[in-house]
Amino acid sequence: MATPKTAQPLHAESIKYLKLCDDLKVKRYDEVPLEDARALSRKVNRLAAGEVNYDGKRTELFVPSPEVPDGIPVFVYVPTSHKPNPPILVYYHGGGNVIGDRMNVDSCCKLISSGANCIVVNVEYRLAPEHTFPAGLNDSCQVAEWTLKNKEKIGGGPLSKVGVSGDSAGGQLSAAIAHDVPGIAFQVLVYPHLSARADRSLKSFQEYKDAPIGLDFKLIDWYENLMADVSEWRNPRFANLLRDKFDHLPPCLFVVAECDPLRDDSYEYTKKLNAAGVPNELLLVKGALHQFYTLPGTFQECTREAYARVISFIHKYGTA
Repeated sequence: MATPKTAQPLHAESIKYLKLCDDLKVKRYDEVPLEDARALSRKVNRLAAGEVNYDGKRTELFVPSPEVPDGIPVFVYVPTSHKPNPPILVYYHGGGNVIGDRMNVDSCCKLISSGANCIVVNVEYRLAPEHTFPAGLNDSCQVAEWTLKNKEKIGGGPLSKVGVSGDSAGGQLSAAIAHDVPGIAFQVLVYPHLSARADRSLKSFQEYKDAPIGLDFKLIDWYENLMADVSEWRNPRFANLLRDKFDHLPPCLFVVAECDPLRDDSYEYTKKLNAAGVPNELLLVKGALHQFYTLPGTFQECTREAYARVISFIHKYGTA
């Protein structure tokens, strides 16, 4: 496999991931039937994420919802040893609101739970096109609200602070929840999609419109066409950069991959938060691809850097 030319040099782990996909003969998600794309996503993510030993308990619960008769499925991770009133992080997986599932981020959630000594709630929200916008966002808000009301039920304490986090589309959902659900104490947005119809004027979109694998213009269009009707593309709940108020938001950490068309979404959002006086931090992981954060088995060095920063941020803003 020839190393693709990119605007910034690729990290060695990014090249390793590209080789893995090449060896597996991974096809583009937008060029196969939807169920095949979902199965492919599961296969690649399980292989690249690796296995993680977790000193704690993972329990499946179903969060009551007026829109989901059997409840919204979640995994709750509780570390064996934690202090009273531990932080609680509600996590939303990526996948363009079309593919992906809880198991794709299982290793990530275990590592964050162990490292930050916090409870993690890993959410299985509804996906498009079976359930278009705002179904997934409604589920995500429902779980965040339920968590705020049931902290002790899931192992926390009355003083436990609740934050939200997610990667890519999960970052988009987390940003929206921080706007719409009162009581969120902090947010960790991992290469989130925040612009309207992916603002093609941003530098990162121009640099990576033909990304080596995983996310490019064509795939972003595929996700968005399946996720929402054209009438929703400039809905501020869909594109959080279009919101008109930011000063009510909790502190935010951005984790950004350098070699990613969505990179500059985070830069633009920091400008909104800075103007509103909202504390925020940004970690740029050099040479990393869009997918790196939830694949610790392959991106060991990149995720070690990112998780250390996330854990520090949770301790700073999530400790009672």
